[in-house]
Amino acid sequence: MSLEKRFWLSVIPVIGVAAWFLYYLQVPADCDLTVDGPCNLTMSLRLIGSVIGAVIFLCFWVLIVKACTSGAPSERGPTFRLRRSARVFLFNEDGELLLIRFVAQRPDGPYTCWVTPGGEVEVGEPDLEAAQRELFEELGIRPALTGPVHEESGGEYLHLGETVRNYDVFFAARCGCAEPVLSGVTEDEIRLMREARWWTLEELNAAREPVFPPRCAQLAGRVLRALA
Repeated sequence: MSLEKRFWLSVIPVIGVAAWFLYYLQVPADCDLTVDGPCNLTMSLRLIGSVIGAVIFLCFWVLIVKACTSGAPSERGPTFRLRRSARVFLFNEDGELLLIRFVAQRPDGPYTCWVTPGGEVEVGEPDLEAAQRELFEELGIRPALTGPVHEESGGEYLHLGETVRNYDVFFAARCGCAEPVLSGVTEDEIRLMREARWWTLEELNAAREPVFPPRCAQLAGRVLRALA
């Protein structure tokens, strides 16, 4: 629920109860409360009526608030951890793009995809340094990076048992190495990363397994032309 709605749902009952009491507890002009008599009885009855009326008013208001907020969780939707990643469009001398084949175990079975090198940005770490670190950890290389050359939301997905909302920042580099060698640092990386190979843009367009980022061939072609 928005902050504005919360404000009004909080203020309206206070105003309503206050107005109720001010109206019903007004002392008639011809009443002398210092003397016992009908006026005191009248005011006592008014006080009792005001309390009962206020309770009824608040009960109805609670029902209204519940009705207004019952759908709030579904409107907000599930919450995800925000995960920022630094990735690299890495090309060889022939203009081929390096992708890493990941195989992740999910509840519905293994999920295979091809992804550009890179990984999560650590707290306080600049994106460029994160990309350089990830390249060295995964492939043992330290090429000069250009960029960022592209940024996009990676959507929501399951990562190591946790659903995350990803945001990817891409850099670009050229590499003279012929055969990439995977060298994952953590046990999770070693288990997930199965293969690394060079892809032509034509092969990317014809890929049968999922490739990330989406529109990878189009993006890689644009970045490669910018590097030329």
